[in-house]
Amino acid sequence: MKQMGKHKRKQYVILLGILIVVVFLFGCQNHNTDSQADMGSSEELTSGLDSVLSQIEIIDVKYKEVWNFEPYSKTYYIEPENWGMYGLEDSTRIASITGLDHMTFADDEQVVFLQTFDYQVCDYIEEFIYTITADNMVQEYIIIMDREGTFRGAAKEQEEYFYVLGENKEEELKEYILGEIEEIGNKFFYYTYVPGYVISDLNEDGYIDLYRPSFPVALYFGKDGGFERRPEEEALDWQWIDYCSQEELAEQERMNTFIEEHVSIKKIENRYVVYAQFHDISNAELINEQIRKLAEENKDYYVSMSIDDIIYVGEKYLVVLMRTRTSDGEYYTEPPVDDGSRYLTFDLKTGNMITLKDILGENYAYDDMTNLMWKAYENKMNEVPDQYSKELFDEYYARVLKEYNEDLQSAEELMPEDKGNRNPVLEDYAQCYFTDDGMVVVYGCSVRFGWPVPPVNYYLNERLEMIESEEYGDDREDVIEHFCSWEEIYDEAEG
Repeated sequence: MKQMGKHKRKQYVILLGILIVVVFLFGCQNHNTDSQADMGSSEELTSGLDSVLSQIEIIDVKYKEVWNFEPYSKTYYIEPENWGMYGLEDSTRIASITGLDHMTFADDEQVVFLQTFDYQVCDYIEEFIYTITADNMVQEYIIIMDREGTFRGAAKEQEEYFYVLGENKEEELKEYILGEIEEIGNKFFYYTYVPGYVISDLNEDGYIDLYRPSFPVALYFGKDGGFERRPEEEALDWQWIDYCSQEELAEQERMNTFIEEHVSIKKIENRYVVYAQFHDISNAELINEQIRKLAEENKDYYVSMSIDDIIYVGEKYLVVLMRTRTSDGEYYTEPPVDDGSRYLTFDLKTGNMITLKDILGENYAYDDMTNLMWKAYENKMNEVPDQYSKELFDEYYARVLKEYNEDLQSAEELMPEDKGNRNPVLEDYAQCYFTDDGMVVVYGCSVRFGWPVPPVNYYLNERLEMIESEEYGDDREDVIEHFCSWEEIYDEAEG
C-alpha cells in the first residue's frame, strides 16, 4: 500500500508538471497581449483543460459491480489481488454517487467493499463500507444518503477494528467478501434484507439517528455534519422502544394496560402447556372455555398462549396466537421442535371463535382459501411494484398444498389411537386473523412447512426497521403482514 501511495504521487507530479508547462507556454505567448479576444482564448483553453482534468481518473480503478435486486441494491468491490493498488474512493464516479467524496480516510486506508441499499419506498439510502489499511486492519463505516442522493452523514461502525474478524483480518475479510458476492449471485435464493440500523429521529431533535439493535448494540445521534456515537449503556437503554413509532408505542402501552387488567396465565399440571384466560371482558367465560379446550386437546405438545401471544384487542375482536411445539408431554430438558402456530380470533359480541368457515362457508376448498390470501397479497404487490409477484405467490401456495396433502396422507396411515391431534386442519395453513377493520394475512410466522420464507423477493420496510432472517434461530422476527379489508373479504366470498 505504501507503493500505491508513491504511485499516486508520481502520477500527480506528472500531471502537475504537464499543467505547469502548458500554462507557462500559453502565458509566454500572451505576455504582451491584452486584447479581449486573446483573453477569451486564454479562458477557453483553461476551461478546456479543467474539463479534461475533471473527467479523467487519476488511477485506473479496476473494481467490479454486482446487482442484488436491481435496481434496489448494488455492491462495488475490489478483488483481493488488487488491494494495495487503489481503493474505491479513488474512482471519481463511485465517490460522487455514493458519498465517498465526503469521507476522510487515513493515508493508507482504502475502501475495498461498498454495499448500497437503495429501496425506492425508503426515505434514505443505506451504504456499508469496509476499508483495509497497510497493517491489514479492517474498519466498517455506514453512510446515509437521502432520496435525492445528498450526503446526510457517516459513522464509524465501531471504535475498535472490525469486530467480526479475528487476528488474520485480511484473509477473513477476503473470505467474507467472496461469500457476500457468491450469495448475491445466487438468483434462486430468497434473500432477506436485514438492515443494520433503525434509521429515524429517535430523540426527536430534528436530526436522523442510527440505532443498531443487533449485537453489538450501537446508537448514533445525528448532528450537523454527521453522527455522534453514544455510550453502549445508553444504546442498551433504547432497546425497550422495540423500534416503534410514537403511535405504535401508544398502542403497545394500551395493550400492556389491557393485559394487566384483564389477562391471567394458567398451566396444565405436569404438562408444558401455558394458556391465557380473560376476565372482565365481554363473553369472557365462553372465550376461556374454548381456549381451555384447545389447551387440553394439545396437552401432549408444548403449547404456549402467553401474554406475549396476545396479538390484537379491538372493540369487536380479540386475537391470541397459539404456538405449538412437539414434546414428550412432560417438562422437557431438550428444546422442543416447532410444529406450527395458529391465530385464534374471538368475536367479543358473541364469544365465538371466528374461522375461515365463517367467511367462506362450511365446505370451503383450498382454492377458496388461497383466493382470499391473494386479496391481501395483491394489495401489497400493487403498493410496491417489483417486490412481490403473482409467480412467487403461486409457488409458495403450491408448496403449502403439497405439504397439506402429505400431512393428510400421513394422518390417514396412523392407527386411530396414534392419531392424537395429527389431523390437518386446512385453516392452520392459512396463517391469518381478523381485526375490526378486516383480515391480516401473516407470512413467516409458522415453521410448520420447514421453509418459513414469505412469497416475496426480499423484505422491505418503509422505516427500515429490523426484520431478521430465518438463519438467526427460533427467536427471529421474520414476519410480514398483508391487510385485506372486510369489503374485499365479502367481495371475494360472494364472487
